Amino acid sequence: MVRKWERGNIPFLSPQIALDIAVYAAALRLEQRQMPSKNVHLTVGHSPDRVREVISELVADGWIERSADPRDRRIRLIRATDRLLDLMGAYAQQKHLQHAGHSLPGAAGMPDPLIILDT
Repeated sequence: MVRKWERGNIPFLSPQIALDIAVYAAALRLEQRQMPSKNVHLTVGHSPDRVREVISELVADGWIERSADPRDRRIRLIRATDRLLDLMGAYAQQKHLQHAGHSLPGAAGMPDPLIILDT
């Protein structure tokens, strides 16, 4: 049920890198943080060139924003848009509904990290 919802509602599930960046950007925004776009590859574990390319695609499609750091205009920060937060919230809700009534922990006994995006 969740996979069907994902295919119909998340336009960047493939390749995985776009989803990784989107989830990371949403988590940063919820923490009221921004990250220099040049450092995102260190967190999501993909090549710097590919991360830069996908960030540009996500910006062009309105999922994330890039802005200059007010302390150093040479540094470009990324930030999830409201549109992305809404999508990730809906995704978290679908994941939550999938697990409702079940005690299905995430990997290694940890809760599903996307559920925290529903707060």
